[in-house]
Amino acid sequence: MFTVEEIQKLTSIVDFHNSFFAVQILGKEVLDDYDKFVLKTYGIDVEKINNQGVTPYFQSLMWGRLSAMLTEKDAKDIDYDDFEKYIKRGQYISLSKEEQKRYEYSKQKTYTHLKGLGTKIKNDIHNTLLNESEKSRAEYEKVISDEIQRGVLERKSAKSIISEIGHKTEVWNHDWTRIVETELNNVWQEGRAQIIEERQGKEALVFKDVFPGGCKSCIKLYTTDGIGSKPRVFKLIELQANGDNIGKKQADWLPIIGSTHPHCRCSLRQVPEGYEWNEENGRFELKKYEGRVHRTSKIKITIGDKVKFI
Repeated sequence: MFTVEEIQKLTSIVDFHNSFFAVQILGKEVLDDYDKFVLKTYGIDVEKINNQGVTPYFQSLMWGRLSAMLTEKDAKDIDYDDFEKYIKRGQYISLSKEEQKRYEYSKQKTYTHLKGLGTKIKNDIHNTLLNESEKSRAEYEKVISDEIQRGVLERKSAKSIISEIGHKTEVWNHDWTRIVETELNNVWQEGRAQIIEERQGKEALVFKDVFPGGCKSCIKLYTTDGIGSKPRVFKLIELQANGDNIGKKQADWLPIIGSTHPHCRCSLRQVPEGYEWNEENGRFELKKYEGRVHRTSKIKITIGDKVKFI
């Protein structure tokens, strides 16, 4: 069987990957002293990491903010090279104190989810080892006097443990992917919500754009009569007040700013001022005003080397 030292080595590897993953996705600011200790044990000095806050998590927030300002046509014209220059050159609008506070809260919540998965993985390892130990003990009672048979059993036991851990690894990889995809989508939606609030305030009218392959829950929560029908319209503050659906039963899910469920891709959108739903065309369109022209002012923004008017 595995020794105490070997078991500790297994769980420390989990801690290392968890901490290393967190620093790559979220940045070193979220790490606690134990994370720093674990990384240092594996030869990584956190103090020498200098990503200047430009992590995938921060990029998702900024892309959410930027995409909320652009039309779909303009957004499709922006490639990653443009966006990377936009970030590196600091062409974006800095976060307000309140927005920064909400961003830090979101980041800490994501970190907590990652730590929770790390704990689950370590528990799985301990349970696998414990279960195999109990099986072996029963067998030992039958062959305790035969050292050769004991050796055979130990080899079988080790193989069984390795096989079980290998099977669980597939589950753990799925869990890692689920958390990362969901949390990056959450912060992207938060970025969009921030821009909508900056422009129109918390009373702004918003909806969720449910894509054709959307699940039954999202169709129920965000549409009035299925895919292609008029979306349900909310005030931004309503969705913000609903928080998230983590830990809730599916029947209790609420319409929210972020991911309604893991892998959710329904995107938050604003109902533009002066627009109404056109049933025939299946979209929000500018109202027709008699006797006057609806005018809107444009603001110039630079994205990399491209200039857009919003």
